Order: sequence, then C-alpha cells, then structure tokens
Amino acid sequence: MPDFCLSKRYDSPFWYVSFKNPYTQVYGTKKSTGTTNKVEATKIAYQMLFEEKKTAFTHILEALKQTDLTPSQAADIVGVLDSKHLITTIITKEDAGAESLSGFLTRFWNYDESPYVKEKLHKNHSIHLKYVKSNSSCVDLYWKPYFKDTPIAKLTKNDLNQFMESLDAALSGARKNNIVKVGTIALKWAFNNHLIPKDITSGIVWFSKDEQKRFIFTPEQAAELFSRPWPHETSKLANMLAMTTGLRSGEIMALRKRDIGEDCLYVQHSWNHVDKQKTTKNNENRTAYVLFPEILEGLKRLADSNPYNEGLDGYVFWASIPGKPRENPAWIADLRTVAKEIGFTTTEQISFHGWRHFFTTYMYNELDEKVLQKATGHKTVEMLRHYANHDRDADAAAIQDAIKKVFKPIMYAG
Repeated sequence: MPDFCLSKRYDSPFWYVSFKNPYTQVYGTKKSTGTTNKVEATKIAYQMLFEEKKTAFTHILEALKQTDLTPSQAADIVGVLDSKHLITTIITKEDAGAESLSGFLTRFWNYDESPYVKEKLHKNHSIHLKYVKSNSSCVDLYWKPYFKDTPIAKLTKNDLNQFMESLDAALSGARKNNIVKVGTIALKWAFNNHLIPKDITSGIVWFSKDEQKRFIFTPEQAAELFSRPWPHETSKLANMLAMTTGLRSGEIMALRKRDIGEDCLYVQHSWNHVDKQKTTKNNENRTAYVLFPEILEGLKRLADSNPYNEGLDGYVFWASIPGKPRENPAWIADLRTVAKEIGFTTTEQISFHGWRHFFTTYMYNELDEKVLQKATGHKTVEMLRHYANHDRDADAAAIQDAIKKVFKPIMYAG
C-alpha cells in the first residue's frame, strides 16, 4: 500500500494527496496534484513521494518533536551528530559534563569526597590535607565568583584565558599560576576520565614568574649568625640542622628519637598543623647526614629531655603539649632577631626555608646532581630515580665529604 492517500475536497475538482510520516504514522497536510484525472493524480503523487523521501529530515524532525525521549536516546542522537562532525560540544542533563564548574571544583578539592584524592591515595601518591584545603579556599575566592554555574563541558580555552586575564594585576605571576592550577589540575583530570570532551588546559600559556630572587645568607653571614648567642638554644639547633642538611621545617618538626642514627637522621615523616604527622612531601624516605658532633649531640640531649615518657616515639623538638612537636614560628622569629643583631635592617625576607636553598646552592658545585637529589629529597624524573638506586655507598661518602667541605668553615669559624 502506498505511503499516501488521494482524496477530493468538496470545494475543488482537483485530486489532493496526503503523505504518511513513516516515523509517526500520521498523514500530513493535503496537497493539490493540480489535476482532475485520478490516474494522472496517482502518477504525480508518486513523483511527489519520491521528492518527499529525499527530504526525510522533515519527518525525522517532526518525529523528534512528538516523541518523549529518554536521556539515553538523547545521547544516541548527539552521538550520531558527533560522528558526522556536525557538532562540537553538546551535553545532556545526565552527562557528567553538565555539572557546574563551581560544584565540580568544590567536590574535587574536598579531601573526603574527591575522586582525585582517593585515586592519589589508592596509588600511594602523597597528597596532604593542608594542600587540598588551600586549593579549596582558592576555588571559593577566585573560581566560583567568576564561572558561577557554567557546565564544565561547555568551557573553552578562551574561557580559561579570560579568567586568567581577570585575575588581579597586583598578584605575582607565581601566585596567579597557583590559582590557575587549582582549576587546570581538575579539568585535566576530568578530560582524562572522559567527563569532558576536550582538554582545554593543553598548551596554556602561563604567567611569567616575576618573583624576586629568594634571599639566602652568604657563608660568612651564616658563620656570624651561629657564632652568637640565640634567644633559645632549640631555635639555634633547628636552624643549624636545616643549614647543614637541607631538611624542610616540617621534616625537622616530625623527627622522633627513633630517627636519630649514629651519624645521620632517618627522614620518614613531616608535620604541619593541618595534617599533623604525615609522610614526607614526595612520599619518599631518605637519610640526612649529621656530621657535626655539636648538632648530633644537641639533638640527642633534646630528645632525652622530652618529659612525656614517650620513649623512641617522643618528638625531638617537643612542645608544651604531649604528642605534638614544637612548631617553627619560634625558630624563624629567633633567626630574624639574631640577623638584626648582625646588621640586617629588614628581616621580613628571611625565612627558615631559605636554609634549604642555602644547602642546595652551596652543595651544588660539590656533587653530581643525581647525588645531590638524594641528599635534598627533591622530586626527580623517573629515570633519575632509577639511576639513583645504584652506588649508594659511594654516594653517601660523596655527600658526607661535601658537607664537611662546605659547612666546616661555617661551623668552626674563628
């Protein structure tokens, strides 16, 4: 049976044809064939049907309008259009990409809910609560007010560039980059996990790190610092330890009595006021050599003076509260006090972390880079880590010789 029917109207001598929509099975509007002869009208109807089938899109569109589509069916339609390269980005309400960027980033930087954090921890990567909380605050301060309810799948690289341009010009380049990374880390993860169709972070042009060069003391200044009395001997000991080992302040705070060896420290933990006791920054243990008796003996005496009967688990730099180490603000304050005594008029630029840069700077010319990375615990590329596992005895001797060469003149100046 043909997909049309012929009929006459009471007010016209001509035959009219009406075509059936193959998708809805409904006959459409009647059209005149322009003839009163039924045989001729039938021929004309077939010709019209042929032309009608060439424009099947009309029927498809009409069917879509009249059909209640499920999210899955809508996704199938989008898939067909995408396969024909007719669309760029279309999202359905059920798509993961329909989530607002604000909501996604809030969840992404929530330590207890984040799939990213769970993935990191599951694969034994180091990611700390303090870092996650800091990024969450950045989301609230910068990303949410700008993007509001924009779905993540609709974001473009141009959107990202405009956001970067909106950041306060007074912020340093390094600070701006840190703000942007809070979002790009999440968007890169979303792309890699098929939540969004494009990686809009690829090829991003970062801000120039227009920072002032970090201040470090000269060896002569360091020698004068430690030749003077300090407000607190524990502060002097912590600063001397940082200078001669390159340990981070958190690693020094986390030292326990059990970490003190015969001529070294076993660096296995770090401490901050948010995460408390945690793994080291790179989730890797290392050995820090302590070759000056006054430092090593000072650490042992301090550990022995811990009043809380915690045995080998007692903190070396213990605080007035049991089960907690002394934190570093006092070390920085005393360092700046002594620095002022030797002639520094502005001490705000002086930081405890500067000792780590001091150690790296003055040890750099004494050791091969791969050996120095063992001493500092800086993260390396995979191949360097692979080669760093060899010749350990030779590396240890080289590190110890370099420490003696660099720091002996400072420790025993005058």
